[in-house]
Amino acid sequence: GVEAEGKDILDSVELYDVANKTWEGGQAMKTARYGHGMVFLPDVGAEGTVMVAGGTGTGLAYLDSVELYDVQAIKCGCV
Repeated sequence: GVEAEGKDILDSVELYDVANKTWEGGQAMKTARYGHGMVFLPDVGAEGTVMVAGGTGTGLAYLDSVELYDVQAIKCGCV
């Protein structure tokens, strides 16, 4: 990640395992983001998918991209 005007703009992903009460790192997103929105899509994929949208990127430019994060495969892809 990078820092712009005191904001950490990150591409890192962390998943919480409820059963074990632990955090696990996942594959980084394609675009570092700050102030983005996320929503869980339970009907997509075996264990669901998280959609990450918008936010600001490096240079505090607004992003118009969306990434889908496959929870089971622990990988991210741009849409």
